[in-house]
Amino acid sequence: MYTLEEFSKLTGLSKDTLRQYDKILQPYRTPGGHRRYTDEHLAKLYQLNMINKDHKIQAVVYARVSTKSQLKDLKRQVEALLSFASSKGIMVDEIIQDIGSSINFSRPGLEKLIRLLLMRKPEYLIVATRDRLTRIGFEIFEQICKTTGTKLLILYDDLQADDYDPVKKTVEELVHIVHLYAMKLYGQRSYKKIKQLENEVLKNVPDFDDSNQRKEETNS
Repeated sequence: MYTLEEFSKLTGLSKDTLRQYDKILQPYRTPGGHRRYTDEHLAKLYQLNMINKDHKIQAVVYARVSTKSQLKDLKRQVEALLSFASSKGIMVDEIIQDIGSSINFSRPGLEKLIRLLLMRKPEYLIVATRDRLTRIGFEIFEQICKTTGTKLLILYDDLQADDYDPVKKTVEELVHIVHLYAMKLYGQRSYKKIKQLENEVLKNVPDFDDSNQRKEETNS
């Protein structure tokens, strides 16, 4: 669900305008009387052609960590991204934060980001590294940004471009997929066995260097 402020940013409609649409949209109300909106309300606005499609936001910042124990890291990540945007003279309209695995596409923040990209077409999307968005299928987001005309800025992009090996990358992505579904099937109790299997597979990839292996993915 979206708050009134979040829904206003998503649709480009002012809070006062949304309040005037109460009879049309009939938003949900919290026990305290605050309005809450869903994707069904959003679809209704589109059907009625009431979305302000010309209202384009300039920039969205997306930050992610894997676990709640990394909240301090999440805060530092956001601060670094905002500082980077400021140094480029970019005004950030939206900050999206997520807690979850980079190989899990069912993240609330990620889902919100995709909606923003498709509906509001921001000028910039700013992330710290590629795997802050996703470790698998990053090209999908590149294509979405290309389609919407959004410039994808990656703060530490140069660090990830070194020693790129497509074979190693493909194997690593496959191992991540196995890890995700094995955890879903067998749960945390089998984590050590799954991890051992991953390491054995990766060791058999020629010259594979796991020094930067997935510290963040331990709770996938």
